[in-house]
Amino acid sequence: MLDKQSLQVIIKDRTLVLWLLLIAVLGIVLAGVAIARFHVSDVQLPVRYSDYGPSNTYRDKWYYLLSFPLFAVFVVVFHFLLTAKLAIKSRQLALGFAVATSVVLIFGIIVTAALFNLISSSL
Repeated sequence: MLDKQSLQVIIKDRTLVLWLLLIAVLGIVLAGVAIARFHVSDVQLPVRYSDYGPSNTYRDKWYYLLSFPLFAVFVVVFHFLLTAKLAIKSRQLALGFAVATSVVLIFGIIVTAALFNLISSSL
């Protein structure tokens, strides 16, 4: 994975370390928002919205919502590792990837919060 010299290069770069910490915090927030708003029930919940198809809102069981915290965990772990690998090759590329990851996680938080607001209003 990452050897000792690679980790030392990454740790010496404060900007990159701060972006990696921001990615970790955003992932924890995304998973926390999803887990804190879970409501187990037998009611079919709106889980997807689309302008195409016979219905705008598609419904499914509550366990479909487990995909949101799992998404956060996978994004944080894999993008953390990818950013660390990219930092060895190119600092600018690693910083750009970290910024893009942060944007994806912020968008994920917004979508997750909106979806759970939609779910709570439909119960």
